[in-house]
Amino acid sequence: VPVPVPGEGAAEGVLWSGLTPGQRARLARYEVPFGYWPDSVEVLAAAAMTPATVYRPPAATRATAEPWTLAHWLATGAPL
Repeated sequence: VPVPVPGEGAAEGVLWSGLTPGQRARLARYEVPFGYWPDSVEVLAAAAMTPATVYRPPAATRATAEPWTLAHWLATGAPL
């Protein structure tokens, strides 16, 4: 599981804004059963720091020096 480390690295992706309460609830129904929990962060978007919510992995998940790959994740019993 990729584990964000505060102040290190970067991730490219989509920053959604203007989500309705229903959309947020659907997102939580997807993430929470896998043990992920929402956390407030600031991200760099359009050259400015912007508040965002990320879903963090379960507390027992630890970062390692090994690069994350989908193949390894699936081979080690990842939930789908």
